[in-house]
Amino acid sequence: MKIAFNILPVITDYEQLHLLVETGSYGISFVWFTKDPYNIGGIAVYNSTEGMLREDMAAEIENILQSGPVFKKHCASVTLCYDFKESLLIPETYYDPLTAAGMLNLVYATDAESSFKTETIKRYHINNVYVVDKKIDDILSGHFPGATVHHATSLQLEKVLPADKFLHCIFFHNSIKVFMFNGPALQLVQQFNYNTPVDAAYHLMNCCEQYNLKPAEVKLSLSGMIDEKSKLYTELYGYFLNIEFEKSDSSIQLHDRIKFYPSHFFSHLTGLASCVS
Repeated sequence: MKIAFNILPVITDYEQLHLLVETGSYGISFVWFTKDPYNIGGIAVYNSTEGMLREDMAAEIENILQSGPVFKKHCASVTLCYDFKESLLIPETYYDPLTAAGMLNLVYATDAESSFKTETIKRYHINNVYVVDKKIDDILSGHFPGATVHHATSLQLEKVLPADKFLHCIFFHNSIKVFMFNGPALQLVQQFNYNTPVDAAYHLMNCCEQYNLKPAEVKLSLSGMIDEKSKLYTELYGYFLNIEFEKSDSSIQLHDRIKFYPSHFFSHLTGLASCVS
């Protein structure tokens, strides 16, 4: 994996630091923070290479965890957030623990090398059924015994505020995570791979078409790896007229080295950390 950001905490007393680890097909991220006050002290992001297999990703994660003392320090708490696309949201009315794994398998063709997990999103009365590659799950759970485990979507849906004709996107270096709302109703949560700005625009336009929404009327919220001066932003602005970058919670204090970057670069990560603080 390639290091995208390596802003390590400078606090020597790791006993007071909490750690959030998020991993998905894009790579893996680490967020170190304190509670009361809520202060982000460090962020590290590693991006996967193109076409990386899950078994190779597992080996890379293990190498990262062994690469420096910062990953071996004992923290006050650790939260693991998985964010792979193999996730299925099932309304409580239709959820059956005996058939949930089969439903997920029909959509994503999961295999015996995957760890099956499920959790409830209380706000929407939905069950999130998902799988994680066993090698990745074993490495992270073994390195962080006692860590709390979530799917990132489950926490994000507790935080994202729905609005009429609202599209919230998290941009990674190789994929987009999309949350679509129409009024209070959640319409879609899905991840798409992309190679060019045109690809990204196509996926968002297609989401709108599938749910009969006009892009010019949709409020588009952006976070992650996208910049206002980029070709990606210019391409999106050709179709979506109401665009804004996600703002970080005003109660979140960021280290000066993190504030050097636009806050929306990390808002999806700081938002996850605030869910567990």
